[in-house]
Amino acid sequence: MSKLSESSIMAARLARAKQSNKESGKEEVVLTGAAMHGLSQRDATEDAGGQQGSSSSAGAGPLDSEQRDMMAQMQQAQEELELQQKRLEQQRLSQSAGPSVVLATGASPGDANAMAIPPEWLLQPAERGAPMVQCLIKREKGALGLWPIYRMYLQRDNGDVFVLAARRRKGVLSEGHSFLISRDEKDLEKGPNYVGKLRSNLIGTEWMLYDSGANPAKLQKALNSPRRSSSAERLPSDGPRRELAYISSQQNVVGTAAPRRLRVTLPQLDETGKQPRMRAPASKQETLPSLARSKQLSCEDLIFLANKEATPNPLTGRHSLNFNGRVAKASVKNFQIESPEAPGTVVLQFGKAAKEDYILDYGYPFSPLQALALALSALAYKLANEGG
Repeated sequence: MSKLSESSIMAARLARAKQSNKESGKEEVVLTGAAMHGLSQRDATEDAGGQQGSSSSAGAGPLDSEQRDMMAQMQQAQEELELQQKRLEQQRLSQSAGPSVVLATGASPGDANAMAIPPEWLLQPAERGAPMVQCLIKREKGALGLWPIYRMYLQRDNGDVFVLAARRRKGVLSEGHSFLISRDEKDLEKGPNYVGKLRSNLIGTEWMLYDSGANPAKLQKALNSPRRSSSAERLPSDGPRRELAYISSQQNVVGTAAPRRLRVTLPQLDETGKQPRMRAPASKQETLPSLARSKQLSCEDLIFLANKEATPNPLTGRHSLNFNGRVAKASVKNFQIESPEAPGTVVLQFGKAAKEDYILDYGYPFSPLQALALALSALAYKLANEGG
């Protein structure tokens, strides 16, 4: 009668685990070291199949080469199964956020802190045809309710992920709103985390989103200044700023609060479809607001979008939009943007969810930075709109 070797026990144990997982519907089988090597006496007896022999004879004796090869193969199989489990878990985490929020580097925002999110991803549009990326805007008011900070988060099943933060700059009240946008929750100054700026005119009917580059006029003045040092450190390193979005709204200074009418102009995407085309006007006459006033905007270079018209609700006497349960509170700031390719299809929506919380969902062709700019333009108080 043959002896029961340790390798045969482990082989039988592995076979039973695979069968058990198969019957329960699990995709992977992972045995821990304890399960592989810490077999109980009951398991050994069952694996023996009624074979007789003392406990010392069942596990005693040195292993021959065949048994050692079998144990090495089982150890390799164990490592492969554990690696497979890790890959499946990473894939599940990526899919829980949707395909539109996977970074160009192959990582998901949830796999790293906010500082690890590359700046190019903030300008990358959502995936065409994919569901909208669901985000949340949290407002943190300062002293006396002034100078609030807005933070943008990706909403995930396993916890929200910080993406961007914005704060209105102080000391520019006479020129309208000016927001600094950063990829760090606390560093809201022009520095290594500064990614863009949102500016408005005095009454809030026109908004421009720029990247982190320098004002062309100030850059040219610095280049021509006779007092400029020969050191290159005194000049901006990013070159002239790029225009990333132009937002305009209809003026409404009298009457009751009404839904706002928005028009959005974005640069066309480059050949890769992952970044907006370079648009850095050299003069004020070449900027998007100036071209819009003179009706010289080109359809070949730009994308034009508009908000979806709200419909009057006879039951409440108010205008309403269908946010599919994402918005909990009525507000004149709530809006939706339609697709230029498929009218009626919403590609961005913004609305009030709680006292200091707002939802922001965006899809193609918007990027995270452009979506946040639209939210900030809606949140800011404007002289041109009754009720702010």
